[in-house]
Amino acid sequence: MKSWTDALNLKERFDVVVWGPGELPLCHTKEEKKIRIKDIKKTIEVLIRLNSFFST
Repeated sequence: MKSWTDALNLKERFDVVVWGPGELPLCHTKEEKKIRIKDIKKTIEVLIRLNSFFST
């Protein structure tokens, strides 16, 4: 991956995952703006479910 994430700093203390809508090779590039709305909506659904899993 050509960009940087906070996962680099956290990986020594935690298991980390870099995840989100769009395509990883386009992340933080000029082409990143081409994320499909349906991918963003799916991401929202997953994050809501994940949040409810950890908040119970």
